[in-house]
Amino acid sequence: MAIFLDEDEIGTDANMIGYPHLLLCMGVTVVMDDGSLIGAHVSSKSSEAAVLNGLLHAIQSHGGQMDQLYCCANMAEHLTHHGCMDIMGKANAIGFHGQGYSFDFGFLNPRDGAYVELTSNGAGALCTVRYKRNEKIKYTRPQGGGGMVTKSSLDFYGRPKSYQKSSVVTAVRGKSKLFGRHHISTAGVNMLTPSTIP
Repeated sequence: MAIFLDEDEIGTDANMIGYPHLLLCMGVTVVMDDGSLIGAHVSSKSSEAAVLNGLLHAIQSHGGQMDQLYCCANMAEHLTHHGCMDIMGKANAIGFHGQGYSFDFGFLNPRDGAYVELTSNGAGALCTVRYKRNEKIKYTRPQGGGGMVTKSSLDFYGRPKSYQKSSVVTAVRGKSKLFGRHHISTAGVNMLTPSTIP
């Protein structure tokens, strides 16, 4: 099972966390020493402290030690134009010390942000980071459950809502592409900017 985290949501999964529609936002993911992922979708400067405090609480509730930190965003948008903290600021907010990685997908020049997912490869191993421009992804709101469903929350009408990874991406240059592991780009290790956080 995997989860998607919407704006200002926090969640834990043993295998994969997806961040839909990172436009001005940053996906912050901590890999624990058991390989589990704990993440937060930080949306704005006004909610950043509360979301990171919630992330810290989730980490403490999980138990164990933090092993790695991943921050994924269009850095120019999130840091410069939105005024949020960088990887060091976020690390300090949750008390993280160790190896951190930034993934800046601004090179995609996305019109509507990007979808980013992190997959755990176990304790001590680097995560696999996959990404795709948001405008090339179709999200669906499923009736009932199944598939990869988000942490539950309420929609505008007060009903439980969730996202599910669609099996079809919107047509690109006249072709439909399946949205799966083989049709989403994988960030190479050279695309992750490492930081040792004291």
